[in-house]
Amino acid sequence: MQLRRYRYKLKVKGKGKEQKLWKFAGAYRLIYNLGLLQREFLWWQRRERSTYAKQCAELVELKKEFLWLCEVHSQVLQQALRDLDRAYRNYFAGRANYPNLSNLSSQDRLVQNISFKGNF
Repeated sequence: MQLRRYRYKLKVKGKGKEQKLWKFAGAYRLIYNLGLLQREFLWWQRRERSTYAKQCAELVELKKEFLWLCEVHSQVLQQALRDLDRAYRNYFAGRANYPNLSNLSSQDRLVQNISFKGNF
């Protein structure tokens, strides 16, 4: 069986919609990176482990600090923490390398309120 990968570039009509998608992607990266840095800090400074549930509970406080995060669906932020948690589980199980910081070239995920029209 041969696996194939396809890459699509979305063309978004309307400047407001494109800006919203970029905001979603930026929020995903911010939460993923902050979660990763928090886990590293807690381990190296206090020898404590953080979990998805603990970090998810702290999202409310984080939204107060970064007000623009309130404009992003909470599922996007939670998905970033889920993906980080899965990356750690895969690392400890020996299935993957240690998680890296997310950047613009990383695959960003959008979870909600997106519909596509056209032929695929």
